[in-house]
Amino acid sequence: MERCRRSEGIQSITVEIVQKVATLEGKEVTDLPPLNQTIDIEAVERVAQTKDTRIEFRYLDYEVVVADGNVTINDR
Repeated sequence: MERCRRSEGIQSITVEIVQKVATLEGKEVTDLPPLNQTIDIEAVERVAQTKDTRIEFRYLDYEVVVADGNVTINDR
């Protein structure tokens, strides 16, 4: 089930991921574990800027997909 897609105007994919998950969890961003403990955030940013690429990973109870500059967050 798709929960969130990329919002216009947000510069950083990794910031958006954490903001979206915090919203889904009903928590503040600062209450979540750092994303860089789950994945290399610089690599995620590079993938987001590259056409025809895709990366998937788990963050908390969510599957995060970054593909062609878009973020999709799915329930487990």
